[in-house]
Amino acid sequence: MHININDEMVSTNPEMTISKCLKKLLLLGQIFGFFPVQDINKPTQKFACKSFRMLYSVFSMCGSLFLCIMQLNKAVKQSIGIDQIDYIAKYVSSAYVAIVFIGLARQWPHLMAEWTRVEQKMHKYGFPKKLNKQVTIIISFFITAFLVEYVLHQASRIDRVMECQSDKDRAIQFFFGNLTLSHVFQYIPYNIPTSLIFQYWVYQMEFGFTYTDIFVTVISMCLAERMRQVTKRVKLACAKEIADEQIWKEIRKDYTRLQSLIELVNDKISNIILISFLPNIFTILTQVYSTLKPKHNNTEAVYFYFSLIFLVSRTVTVCICGAKVNEESRRPLNILNSVPHTIYNDEIEIFISQISNFEIAMNGKHFFNIKKNVILELAGAIVTYELVLIQFNQESLNSWSRSTRCSFYVEIVAILQTFNFMHLTHSWKQIVYEWEVLEKSMMHYKGPYVNLEKTMKTIMGVLLLFLIVLNVFTFLGECVVLTKLYELYTPYGQQSFPATITSTVYYVERFLNHVASREMILTGGNYFKITRSLILQIANALVTYELVIIQFVQNFKHIE
Repeated sequence: MHININDEMVSTNPEMTISKCLKKLLLLGQIFGFFPVQDINKPTQKFACKSFRMLYSVFSMCGSLFLCIMQLNKAVKQSIGIDQIDYIAKYVSSAYVAIVFIGLARQWPHLMAEWTRVEQKMHKYGFPKKLNKQVTIIISFFITAFLVEYVLHQASRIDRVMECQSDKDRAIQFFFGNLTLSHVFQYIPYNIPTSLIFQYWVYQMEFGFTYTDIFVTVISMCLAERMRQVTKRVKLACAKEIADEQIWKEIRKDYTRLQSLIELVNDKISNIILISFLPNIFTILTQVYSTLKPKHNNTEAVYFYFSLIFLVSRTVTVCICGAKVNEESRRPLNILNSVPHTIYNDEIEIFISQISNFEIAMNGKHFFNIKKNVILELAGAIVTYELVLIQFNQESLNSWSRSTRCSFYVEIVAILQTFNFMHLTHSWKQIVYEWEVLEKSMMHYKGPYVNLEKTMKTIMGVLLLFLIVLNVFTFLGECVVLTKLYELYTPYGQQSFPATITSTVYYVERFLNHVASREMILTGGNYFKITRSLILQIANALVTYELVIIQFVQNFKHIE
């Protein structure tokens, strides 16, 4: 019997399309000389070499390339230090960003045509609810933070200029010629019109990094929301116990369409994903290192810490939104594994096999997949490279004053932990209720086995994340942490025991396949998994951080 479930999935905004949703993203890029695509207001967009948008983009690209060449020329003639490497990385990356977006603009009409075709075949779902609003909020937040950062940056430079020059004309020339564009005006005569043009190119360059983060975040959100709609339909079909294979075949086809679309989009924007991560990581590395350096004035200190927080926020946002694509693509697996045997059919079995065997994730040219654990891996890499910087810059470090504020960071973690417990207290009643229902029905069918996995993640996920971070950061109770890890590992070990039972019964075999293919494991907000191998990873991290502390102590003793 065919049961119609489509009406419950249709959005209340049928006029919205992906072209309209991404219009503000493309318009923002074109204002700053990126993404020269024509007809962004129309469903069918096109790329034209002979257009004002293309001319503007080429002008911006030439500016980035010129500034990059000037900076490289300056670096060759002077001694190369951390600051010079930082400038070179920024200018080279900005030139590459301009080139990559022009290349993407050429492929964009074909990409949007394919995306629109998938949308039309999935018209029964409607456009994802609140997606357009979420995109607007993300863009507004990033733009506002970027403008605040830029104003603070210029204000800190103006303060430094006023300390060195009292004459207005000389102050303006010093601002452009010595602070902002010293590598340019060594070879070009200084004048105000030329300095304004170069300053605008610098402004475009700085915005380019923010725009790449916005672009990756918004595209990932759009794909993840579409995948979430498929998950909701799978959940609804299971709740209604629909056994019609044709309906399950349609759902699986929708999932396959999205899988192909994500692979196509990822193939087109993987360069942008890569260039979004690399400059951010390097800039975080240099800025964390610069926290040891004394600031000239309060304005510079405010700018520096705001810029660091904004940069880290951008990187984390890209990671989290990009990871949602992978998480949403895996979410139907738990639902399908728990369907009653009365509706289990060949299409569901094929669907389970497809999700289990093919990983869907955004990636940077296949160098890495964007998942939540990338955040912790990046943090570990930054700490490691920070040690290298400290080791090779002893003289600079010895000339700086002490600025370590461990207690301040501990207080921040403690505050976050307090909010985490408040959130857990608010949801505890519902968690206990679901747990009691789970226990009452535990003997009836295998569904509670899957629900227990969800409950464990809900209860302990975020709590474990902050407890582990707090214990590791303060280096207090390290043995207690390792003991807890060994105890918490027990659910993961017990989960695999049913798979050791041999049986030829069909439904038991299906249960065993589920046990063998799915991990029932405690996690810290999906950033890490509580297994025995985590003990060695934490031990390695503790050794690394101890090296940092020892290095600081040695240098501070040398200063004193």
